[in-house]
Amino acid sequence: MASPQPQNSPPMVDIGLTIENARLRQQVLLEREKTLKVETQLRKEIANQLHDGPTQLLSAMMMHLELCSQLLEKNPTLVAEEIGAMKNLVAQTEYDLRTMLLQLRPIALEMNGLDAALEYLVGQLRKNPNAPQLKLEIKNEHLNGQISRQNKQTEQVLFRIAQETVNNALKHAKATTITIQLQETAHHLCLTIKDDGQGFNVNEVLHHYSKRTSLGLLNIQEQVELIGGQLAIESVLGEGTTISIIVRSK
Repeated sequence: MASPQPQNSPPMVDIGLTIENARLRQQVLLEREKTLKVETQLRKEIANQLHDGPTQLLSAMMMHLELCSQLLEKNPTLVAEEIGAMKNLVAQTEYDLRTMLLQLRPIALEMNGLDAALEYLVGQLRKNPNAPQLKLEIKNEHLNGQISRQNKQTEQVLFRIAQETVNNALKHAKATTITIQLQETAHHLCLTIKDDGQGFNVNEVLHHYSKRTSLGLLNIQEQVELIGGQLAIESVLGEGTTISIIVRSK
């Protein structure tokens, strides 16, 4: 009598590998969600800047042009004054648009790295006659005196945070001096933005943050988490604010 043929055994399933793959997939999905939230917030901010800046300035220029057409018939001697006002509006519009273009596509960042992009940013901001004193300090442990290139996402996030923090200080803090410091050690990269403005109550802002009403802080916090960094905020009413981000250097 022939012996029974052995049945094919089902393939062994590596439970540990399956769990790890599921965990990695969940991590990728969470990071993608964070990225989309950051990008959505950035688009909202740019839309608000366009509405509050160039759009309003263009409307003002149109009013001056209409006034000029009336003055040409009634009082031509005042036309030169209106043209001077329009030149100022054009200059401000150009400044606002260049600032937003820098936010959308920082070419200096793509070509030369974070330190070069911050130098360009400070140079652009200094062109605004109403801007406070702006300082940039770059420190590193490299013999060539340059900050090492980081991965693209880290450089973009740190640059956007610097832009957003400085813009907030310009608009709301009433600071006379804003200092940006970029420091690289053997293992970490630290970005610090400090102003001597009016400051704020950190606990109160964090309380609003937990209610998702402090969108500026929420945006910065999510961007820092996106690159695995650490965020620290120190502020004293009447004495200014310091925001620091530390990430592991490449």
